[in-house]
Amino acid sequence: MMNCEECELLHDRISIKQVVPLCKKDYEAGGTTALLDAIGITLQKIRNAQEESPKEERPKQVLFVITTDGLENASVEYSYEKVKQLIKRQKELGWQFIFLGANIDAIGTASRMGIDRDYAVDYHADRVGTEVNFSAVSETVIQCRMEGKLIIAGRRKSKLIIVIESNSLFNF
Repeated sequence: MMNCEECELLHDRISIKQVVPLCKKDYEAGGTTALLDAIGITLQKIRNAQEESPKEERPKQVLFVITTDGLENASVEYSYEKVKQLIKRQKELGWQFIFLGANIDAIGTASRMGIDRDYAVDYHADRVGTEVNFSAVSETVIQCRMEGKLIIAGRRKSKLIIVIESNSLFNF
C-alpha cells in the first residue's frame, strides 16, 4: 500500500515471485501522508480476506510491518484511536506489529497506535538507512517464520535488536 493524499494498492495477495521492484515511477512523494488511512484500510482488507478464506488456508501467523517516511497529515477515514482499536483486536488474534519510521518520532507514533515501543524503530531516510531498514525487515520476517514470533533481545540507544539465530543479532 502506498499513500500520499489517497491510498493506492500496489499488490493484492500475489506471490512474492510476481512482485517487481519499485522504481521511481512507482514511488513518487506527494507531500502528504495518509498514514492512518493506509494502515486502517490495509488492516480491514487483510482481516476481511482472512475471514472469507477457509480456516485451513488462513495463515498461522501475521507479521504486519508499517514503514513510513512521513508524518501523518492527510487521513480522512481513520483516526489514531480507530487504528489503535483495530490493532488491539488483531493483536488479540496473535498478529504482531512492527513500526518503522523516518523523519518522525517512530516510537511515539507507534505508541499512539497501540504498538509497543519495543517494536518501533526510527530509521534514516537515505539510501543506506533504507537499505538497512529493509534488510532488517527481511531478516525479521525470516526469523518470525522460523520461530513463530518476534523475539526482542533488547534496546541499545533506541535501536531495536532482533534475534535472528540463536547466536547472532541484527542491530539497526
